[in-house]
Formats: sequence, C-alpha cells, structure tokens
Amino acid sequence: MAYQIAICDDSDKDAAFVQEILTQWAQDRQIEILARRFPSAESFLFKYEENKEYDILLLDIEMGQMDGVTMAKQVRKDNEAVQIIFITGYSDYIAEGYEVAALHYLMKPVNREKLFTVLDRALDKRKQQERCLNLELSGEIAQPVLVKVHGAGEDLDAFHLVIAVADKAHADVVVEHDGDARLAEGVEITTGKDSHVSTTFVQEWAKTAKHVANHRIHVGEGASLRHSVVTLGGDIVRIRMDQDFGGEQGDLNMLGIYFVDPGEHIEHRTMVVHNHPDCKSRVVYKGALDGKGAHSTWVGNALIQPTAPGTDSYELNRNLVLTPGAIADSEPNLEIENGNIIGAGHASSVGRFDDEELFYLESRGIPETDARKLVVRGFFGELVEEIGIPAISEHLMTVIDRRLARGENDAMAQVLEDK
Repeated sequence: MAYQIAICDDSDKDAAFVQEILTQWAQDRQIEILARRFPSAESFLFKYEENKEYDILLLDIEMGQMDGVTMAKQVRKDNEAVQIIFITGYSDYIAEGYEVAALHYLMKPVNREKLFTVLDRALDKRKQQERCLNLELSGEIAQPVLVKVHGAGEDLDAFHLVIAVADKAHADVVVEHDGDARLAEGVEITTGKDSHVSTTFVQEWAKTAKHVANHRIHVGEGASLRHSVVTLGGDIVRIRMDQDFGGEQGDLNMLGIYFVDPGEHIEHRTMVVHNHPDCKSRVVYKGALDGKGAHSTWVGNALIQPTAPGTDSYELNRNLVLTPGAIADSEPNLEIENGNIIGAGHASSVGRFDDEELFYLESRGIPETDARKLVVRGFFGELVEEIGIPAISEHLMTVIDRRLARGENDAMAQVLEDK
C-alpha cells in the first residue's frame, strides 16, 4: 500500500526540502509513499475534489490568498481521518491549529529528526484507523468470493481491501456494502498474466451513510478484468478508480449502475491509462435520478500514452432524469498521445423520460406506473445482465423496482400535502 502525502507550500525551495526528507523517511521505514507538491491551498483543493484519499497533509500557513488553516478547515468538513502537520515560519497560528485537530506544529527551518518523529506518529495513527483484508486468489474458483462490509454507526472508519490474482486464475469477487457508516475505503486490485477476473462492488447504504473510496487497478499482460460498481444509496458516496496495464493485450471492462434518491450525492470518477500496446478498455456507466435534490457526478478520463500503439478505448455515460429537480453532471475526457491506435471515443448524455415511449406503452393498456418501470428496466437491463452473476442481477432489478415504487409514493404524498 502506498501512503498518499500532500506537501502544500508556496515556497518551492521549502517544499523540495520537505519532499527530500519524506523520501529518506520512507526509505528508512521501508514503506511506499506517493508524495505530491502543491504551490497553494487553492491548487490542492482543486485536486482534492478528485482524490480525497490522502493520509498525511504537510501544510504551510501563510500562502497567498488562502492560508493553510482555512484550507485545513475545508478538508476537515468531510475528512477527520487525514493527519495534518503544519510546517511554517509563523508561531501566531498554533491555537488555530488545534481547531482542525492538527497532529503537530513544526517551525521552519525543518529539523529532519523532528519531522521523522512526527511522521512516525502520523503513520501509527493511520494504521490504527484502518482495517485490512488481503484476498490472494489462484487457480479456478467456481463460486463467487463474497466480502460483506457492514456499517454499524456514525464513528469514523477505514477499510483497506487488497485483491491479488495469480497468473491464469479465474475468479469472481463480490463486495457488498450496507448499513450506516462514515467509511474511507482503499481498494487495490492486481491481476496476474492471462487471468480472467470479475469484481463487483455494491453500495446499498442507509440514507445517512457517507462513503469515500479509491480503487487502484492493475491489469496484467493478457489478462481480462470486468470491474462493476453498483451504487444504490447513501447520503454522499464518492468512488474514484485509477487503472493501468501491466503488459500487452490487457482487456478492461468497467461497468457502473447508480440510482440516486432525493438529497443524495453519488459520484464516480474513472481514470484509464493505456501504457502498453494492444490493450482494450470499455467504460459504460448508467444512472437514474429520482426526486428533488438528487445529484450525480460522473467524470471519465482516458489517457493513451505514446507507449500504447494498437489501443482500443471507449467510454460512455448515460443519465435518466425521472423527475424535475434532479441534477446529473457528466464529463468525459480523452487525451491521445499516440496516433497509431485502433480507436478511441467517448460519449455522454443526460435526458428525461421519453414521453413517446411512455405513451406507446400506455396506449397498449400498460398503466403509467408499470410503464415507467419497464422503461427504467430497459435502460439498465443490458448492463445488469453484463455483470454476469445471476443472484446479483436479480437483486439489482428488485431494488430498482422498489426505489421506483417508493419515489411514486413520495410524489403522491407531496401532491396530497400540496392540496
């Protein structure tokens, strides 16, 4: 596992010195880190919206328009797990540092031994916060491997899941989330050469749950991976997926289904990096939004590097807005650095119910309620079947029907209340 560390300092010289200490500390402790430098609070917060999985923040305080304390308060609004260390030339802000539960306050110039000690404390705290499950899969596994993650309350929690698949293995993994939680989750998926794997992540949280996750995916040479994400509930759910290939002829199929109820924010971000020749990727996400304040965000990124001739890549997002007041944001991005490819494309759409389709069904004697269900079932049906695990597929359609029925009951109650 690589611990993610951000250095935020408007002095490039100071930031470089801190990064040098970080590198030496990681080598001495024999741990892997991913350190990023940011010249301002604003630049960090911009990137933070895409990736909130930082373990340690090293912050200067006096930085241009936004100071480090204000930035830390922004981060603390939805992240109480990250360890914050202030490194500054000013002692006037020590009291404010305690307001954001800062781990320590170091004065510049930084003392190497002192920073080592503070980083050790930060690492110990992060280890105490997280639980880890390692799945090592080999051979041909006939039945799906099931992992259940149950939220049992409002306490902050962290979970680290590692799925390591051996060469030529065949396996299906299903991870189910339910209950009420405040969960930060890190997932690492590594598939061996010529393996064939499916991973399905189902989020069926209570309405008050908050869940942020980062999936790091490495597809081996000649391997195929079908990675499915199904999000059916939660107050705030943000899932980011970062993927690359480990060799030629890798095949990635990323599927996503989400259903957003009133007041919920559901967000998915995918990043597919083609870094080896003759690899293929397909990203297809579909979502339905029902009710005022329902909000979804999908950002799909694909990068084709110069080292990846023969790439075949496509990403698609479609959103079905069932009622007024729901908002779906959709942003596909494609960056091509290699002209020698088979194909690369992307598409997205946000639309409402097709009135003509509903009219056609109703004209055949199908009640409006049932007609709506048929349209939504048709919208999701192909993707649900593609997940390839019958028990999961049947459950998903049942849940979608139940959500539609609940939305209709809520709408009727609102009509009666307005009268």
